[in-house]
Amino acid sequence: DTGKNLFTVVVFPKLVQEGEDGGAGGASSSTPAEEYPMYFPLAEGTPEHIILVASEEVFAKNALGMCPSWSEKKMCTEVLKAAVETVEKMDAKLMSGTPLSDDENAFYDAVGGATSITTKSDCLKKLMQQQVEKGSLTRHEIDRLLAQVCEKIDSFDEDIDAALQKSQEKKA
Repeated sequence: DTGKNLFTVVVFPKLVQEGEDGGAGGASSSTPAEEYPMYFPLAEGTPEHIILVASEEVFAKNALGMCPSWSEKKMCTEVLKAAVETVEKMDAKLMSGTPLSDDENAFYDAVGGATSITTKSDCLKKLMQQQVEKGSLTRHEIDRLLAQVCEKIDSFDEDIDAALQKSQEKKA
């Protein structure tokens, strides 16, 4: 004995029993990150949490202060878009008769549904449009918008060419 009162700690890894299909056992083998476009549970105080948990009225009042630049508004709309997709997948899961997990249910209850998220997104899009019309954009934002417009024009040109080609084939 060394007289130092040493203790030995043995750490065992967490083992998960595999199901018959090779995945983890249990009701669902996928994690929310794999199943949904948005990760949850939401960490309190993060921008995503603030955006999604705020009521529609509070969001509308504070949107300009939370997202002063066009780029920030754009990022916010992307978060809202992912949240809508997540809620819609949860709705589909519920409609199929599958209950939500505790984390899924907490997220679903906290965000207020797809209608609330869509209202917030519409508010942001309106603010973005006003900002573009006023010309309150940085050089980088202008370049980004121009690139998006050029991509849309190219896409429309391709669609028009394909439609013209189909109409010419029908005539022949």
